[in-house]
Amino acid sequence: MGLVVSLKRLWVVTLPVLLAVCFVLSIIAMLHSGDTSAATTWSPGLYSQQVVGGLTNPTAIAWTPDGRMLIALKEGKILVYKNGQLLPTPFVDLSNEVNDVADRGLLSLAVDPQFDNNRYIYLLYAYDPPELPGAPNSADGSDGDGQRVARLVRVKANGDTADLATKEVILGKNSTYANIGAADDPDGGGPHTSCEDSGVPVEDCIPADSASHTIGSVAFGTDRSLFVSVGDGARFVVVDPRALRAYDVNSLAGKILRIDPDTGNGYADNPWCDSPTNIDKNRCKVYATGLRNPFRMKVDPTTNEPYHGNVGWFSWEEINTGRGKNFGWPCWEGNEHQGLYNGPEESYEKNPVTAMQCQAVYSGTLGPVEPPYYAYPHWYDNAQHDASAMAGPVYTGANLSYPPEYHNKLFIFDYSGDQDWIKYLTLDGAPPQVGTLGEGVSDMVGQFAGPVDLALNPHDGDLYYVVLNGTGPGQVRRIRYTEGNLPPVAHLSAMPLYGTLLLTVTFSAGGSHDPEAQSITFTWDFGDGVLTDTGALATITHTYNTPGVYTAVMTVTDVLGAPDSTTVQVVAGNRPPQASITTPLSGTTYYAGKNVPFSGEANDPEDGTLDDTRLLWTGLLHHEDHVHPDQFRATGTSGSFVYPEHGGGEMYWLELCLTVTDNGIPGQGGIGPLQNRRCVALYSHHDMQPNKVWFPVIAKQEG
Repeated sequence: MGLVVSLKRLWVVTLPVLLAVCFVLSIIAMLHSGDTSAATTWSPGLYSQQVVGGLTNPTAIAWTPDGRMLIALKEGKILVYKNGQLLPTPFVDLSNEVNDVADRGLLSLAVDPQFDNNRYIYLLYAYDPPELPGAPNSADGSDGDGQRVARLVRVKANGDTADLATKEVILGKNSTYANIGAADDPDGGGPHTSCEDSGVPVEDCIPADSASHTIGSVAFGTDRSLFVSVGDGARFVVVDPRALRAYDVNSLAGKILRIDPDTGNGYADNPWCDSPTNIDKNRCKVYATGLRNPFRMKVDPTTNEPYHGNVGWFSWEEINTGRGKNFGWPCWEGNEHQGLYNGPEESYEKNPVTAMQCQAVYSGTLGPVEPPYYAYPHWYDNAQHDASAMAGPVYTGANLSYPPEYHNKLFIFDYSGDQDWIKYLTLDGAPPQVGTLGEGVSDMVGQFAGPVDLALNPHDGDLYYVVLNGTGPGQVRRIRYTEGNLPPVAHLSAMPLYGTLLLTVTFSAGGSHDPEAQSITFTWDFGDGVLTDTGALATITHTYNTPGVYTAVMTVTDVLGAPDSTTVQVVAGNRPPQASITTPLSGTTYYAGKNVPFSGEANDPEDGTLDDTRLLWTGLLHHEDHVHPDQFRATGTSGSFVYPEHGGGEMYWLELCLTVTDNGIPGQGGIGPLQNRRCVALYSHHDMQPNKVWFPVIAKQEG
């Protein structure tokens, strides 16, 4: 639900009691080439290749007219991929004002169609106002899980970086500290409501009461109008009457908005605008209503209509489209009443707090409800269990690289469930037919990985997708098509990845293969000026004798000359720190709402005892078959957090992790920092089963 990461395989192991989970050595790096997915996961002739790797929680991509790819990171940065390289300096860094906790963050960006003239880039994110009184990571501090607001800002590009002096709030001018319901209310569990004054919605204010279901996507229409998708901002673990504001056209929550990108005003021709003199009012910005979490949205360039995926709760996932439509949430889900199979505590139809409003919806008092363009089961169908629907682009234009059978189709995608996938829908006016482009499209990145954005690159006609990985670095990948020879699949491992000098590393490309079983050969660039061709030999050793961070590149080539490359980074002259969690013990159970104290320490072979700022605590909430990252964050050797509530009785548990980072290679100015991470599994009280332990998947370094 929301910006979560797919858990492809949840291991259920029968053991007497507990396991402490320790894991990861990870070099902080940005990579720019990599593995090719197995061709069998794609329709004939299609395959994917890594474009950019090593990304920390990437969320979205967009292109400038000159071909630069902009990559949004959840923490609040935009990176630039230019001429085959990821530039070291971000285009912009707004991490000091982006709320990056749970499903919040910098979630979308858009390039102005008139970029060549105005140089404008638009950024959509959950907002931490500067007046927040709390310490970092506390509920009412930066990156806290208290109630918040959201905003859309615009900046002007100056070369490869943004001119921050030009930053301007376009939407959410009243998304301020004064309009936050209660900044210290964790996940909006109390009675307060953001963007509301005595029960009346505040103009130009985007609520984010919950740590999920906030803002989603920003996308330009063909007329340069700007579409913005906004979730209901309500809690998703219980029936929350604040979700009913999805019907209120005077609130920006639970809507598709259409605004003027220069002023932030709405348009007089928007469906609920009552007067041209009111275009600055919320109702004149609303394009569609009744949405829960329209996280991903794209605009059809032939019709100027947005398609959006509405992430479901218990029953249905939806793909929707339509001007002036009410899509029914929270009283409808799919084509049926929400909570049809649930008790009153989990049903907007039956809960006494919301039942009367829903009856008005069912009777048509609030107007007709638009059925989904396409829907598939969410809760009770194991094939689509706990899924999350997202709308991608309509594959149309003049520079298309895929065969005609994919043209003029709407691509949709899902990152949850046993197999994350990319599919496509017909758009011919008849009931949509569905086809599959690829399944398991993020398996090569990690078990907790899944696509969170899918975009058409206007410069090469290929689809690119962003992979978010809950326990490691994410990627941007490209889907390519060939009518002939498929390239080989490059895989590289190295041991050790770090150490003191002289450092001898064994590299192995033994996992590389060719889809057509052709012979393959290997060439190596060790990053220190040494190049080697080993022919068919897939293993080699190399010694580094100078301190530094080296990117080793292995290229595999088939007999027809098709190549694929992948990289791994080696740190010579540094060893990793060691993390230790003292409390709590792995396997401890807690009731939701209970205070959980934690403590730990870190030491480094080169640096000795690491200071508090080098110890980062995070919580990953494992819910059914997916993960919600960063449920809380804290630094230091000790602290506490409140064990979260999640869902209406489904299995969930919390993975508490301590990640420690050293100071880099001694005498090298901080380059080559290494990390170590240890995690413990903490269970919600009602989820424990005798003689069973739910194990977190152990992440590992991969080249």
